[in-house]
Amino acid sequence: MSILNGNISNNSIYPETPPFGKRLKETALIPLERCHDVEINERSDCAFAVHNNGLSAYDISNKANPILISTIEGIVQPREIKIMNGVAFIVARANGLYIVDISNPSEMKMLSTYDTIELASSVDVSNDGLCFVSNRHLGVEIIDVKNPSEPKYISSFMCGEAQSVFACEGYLYIGDWMNKQVYIVNIEDPKKPKVASILQTDGFSDGVFVLDKICYVVTGHHSSNFKNRQKYENYPFITPEMIADGYGCGHGLEIFDVSDPEHPEWISGIKFPPLFGAPDIWKVTVSDNTAYVSDSN
Repeated sequence: MSILNGNISNNSIYPETPPFGKRLKETALIPLERCHDVEINERSDCAFAVHNNGLSAYDISNKANPILISTIEGIVQPREIKIMNGVAFIVARANGLYIVDISNPSEMKMLSTYDTIELASSVDVSNDGLCFVSNRHLGVEIIDVKNPSEPKYISSFMCGEAQSVFACEGYLYIGDWMNKQVYIVNIEDPKKPKVASILQTDGFSDGVFVLDKICYVVTGHHSSNFKNRQKYENYPFITPEMIADGYGCGHGLEIFDVSDPEHPEWISGIKFPPLFGAPDIWKVTVSDNTAYVSDSN
């Protein structure tokens, strides 16, 4: 039996003295059903959001008043979006890869679709016209998108449970979720990708981001089998008792030096307080010496 109270106080969600400081002030809100990802165009004046059954473009030149420009429907179960040179690349799990011309946000056009090998979970694109799609249990697929209207298969390779992919300077960084590791793959010859090295992480490897020869990896919380999360709900730090109860694996950020991708070195890591615990940590983005980590729940 469950007893539900629909009038929960905000104090139970945001404590009076949250360990990470004050909540950010909301500038504007765009209500969307099942919004999974948002990307900003090269001019930073438009936001493109993938949601429920489509892609919507918003004018964000005035951040406090975003205006809907247009929506293109028929993109089923979108998961992630990347933009390159006026083209949006959207992965949609069992529905593969959608490629959309967004150069004119008021008249977005579907250029093509591509049937990926399995569940398309993450996507990245390089300046030289290559698209990389992680297919969860069936590895990463490399696709030629120089002509986005006619995507062409190049190669694929197995790499555990590939939940995320990030391309940087001739290498792919792939979050192998189930095996708690990150593959670093040499793609100088995209027809013959080669594993350069493997990073071991303390938790299920989710989002990966690389900047200035540093690789950032976020790890899912539920690899720890934490027995009673509520018991430590308001702890802003980790104690030996918490570790004994199962806390410690996953739910954190790990940082590696990848200046030599063949021989990466672990630099440091941080665990997030259980107050912010949820099933997964999905993404990390780094800007101006700050890492921004998103929690899927």
